[in-house]
Amino acid sequence: MFTDLILFDGEKLGFAKNSVKVELIRAATIAELQKKLNSAKGLKVVSAGEENLIRAALENKKTDILIVEDLSEEKDFMKHRQSGLNKIFTDLARKNDVRIAFSFSQILNSKNRQKFMGRLMQNIKLCRKSKAKMLTATFSKNKWESRAKEDLASLMKCLGMTPGEVNNSLEELEKLLKYKKENWVGEGIKVVG
Repeated sequence: MFTDLILFDGEKLGFAKNSVKVELIRAATIAELQKKLNSAKGLKVVSAGEENLIRAALENKKTDILIVEDLSEEKDFMKHRQSGLNKIFTDLARKNDVRIAFSFSQILNSKNRQKFMGRLMQNIKLCRKSKAKMLTATFSKNKWESRAKEDLASLMKCLGMTPGEVNNSLEELEKLLKYKKENWVGEGIKVVG
């Protein structure tokens, strides 16, 4: 079963069954980001666009999910795109168990969609190379931005994910929620009673 992350109150519209409402953590400075991560409850979803904030979010073990914001104003380099991620960042994501999220809402609302999708393709390749966990969700701000699991799967296949990666990225949220729900201390250790 597919569980989606949304940014609006979906209970009134019948979205509560298959979706989780989250608040994005945004900050202007590293100190502000650390403070917000320490005080946040539930899923800690960080949305960052600047390199120093992305690095700080990935280095913090309290971060669950990272969304790299649209950098469409930035110019791309000659040999690679200015996508917000690099090999070092994806290695940090794997080491600290942070999921790199791909947001359908960002694609839908992007000013320069083709450039943004090219950057997402590069981020998918970087995550694959580092074996970082990927997560796909709509992050919809209203009911009109919500999409079915099959739509997201088709889009991610077009962006370069393999069918296995697509399934893993769509099921990653359920695994994360199950892990957060249970009182885990570490891998293979669970608090009982």
